Amino acid sequence: MDPKKKEILFKMWSQLGPSLESFKYLGISGSQLSNNSYKLLLADFFGLPGNTSEKKLLSLEKHIQDTSNEFLSLPGNSPCNGTLRMIGNDGLSYSGILGSGSGASERFIQLKGLFAYRVPEDFVCEDLDTYSDIEEMYRVDECFTDDCIRDSINKLKSHIRKVYGSLILNNIELYSEDNVVGDIPIKKYS
Repeated sequence: MDPKKKEILFKMWSQLGPSLESFKYLGISGSQLSNNSYKLLLADFFGLPGNTSEKKLLSLEKHIQDTSNEFLSLPGNSPCNGTLRMIGNDGLSYSGILGSGSGASERFIQLKGLFAYRVPEDFVCEDLDTYSDIEEMYRVDECFTDDCIRDSINKLKSHIRKVYGSLILNNIELYSEDNVVGDIPIKKYS
């Protein structure tokens, strides 16, 4: 993309927010852009560091993680006074069409989000009987993820969509903090 079109695009994004739909105003079809091209433009728009495409994409992943964790740290966004943090995200190669009520559609790029959570010690599950088929040690965790984390994740999905436009958080993996070292999930197999 030539520098003049990029400058116009960034001015539009400053006013309207990032989106693949913005390219049609520049005479560029959003479907002609690769997922990585859009993500590299986002990295440039946010002024993220990196002297190679790979480093810029890693900077964008870190930016998404930091933005998400800042959002999740706000009291109204935390899950039932427990903690939830994004430990990683990955822009999947899949993109698709998101339909809207008006019949229009917009292309999007899915993100896979990895999250670590901690159940507060005073958490009481209202419907613990619902989880009677699950092993005792996992019942409260399962209840917490169903009753509390879902709301926080849905709020975060809207926030990511607002900040990053055509990137959507769609695939979620949850890990207890007990199964995470730093930002690396430790998968236990029996």
